[in-house]
Amino acid sequence: MPAIEWVDVSGKSWSLDQLKGKSVVVNFWATWCAPCLEELPSLQTLLEFSRGSDVVVLTVNVKDPLSRIQQFVSRNGFTFPVVSDRQGAMARQWGVKVFPTSVLISPQGKPVWVIEGAVDWAGQDAGEWIRGLP
Repeated sequence: MPAIEWVDVSGKSWSLDQLKGKSVVVNFWATWCAPCLEELPSLQTLLEFSRGSDVVVLTVNVKDPLSRIQQFVSRNGFTFPVVSDRQGAMARQWGVKVFPTSVLISPQGKPVWVIEGAVDWAGQDAGEWIRGLP
């Protein structure tokens, strides 16, 4: 798994060391991806249900200009962290070829699941995947 040494669009730094001990959902998405647009509201729901827990939702927007990301996130009321991957380099490092793609990382910092395609993150299956992270 590539290193997580990212700064989100709000200026907050994220690192794998900082995320140790937490179950992490890293989601790669774009505003030009219809399945991503369907999935993002359920990621927001997951974030809201997970407040105060050891679950972190971290998203990576691929190839959209920063102004478009900020307008899109604001217009939709999303509060999850968004890292801008303007050139797609992070997506390539992570082997992402399908959007959306999510990587579930265990509290020990190991990738456990790679899920290609949209997921209902507020649904039972996703909850079981996250609770089952070793």
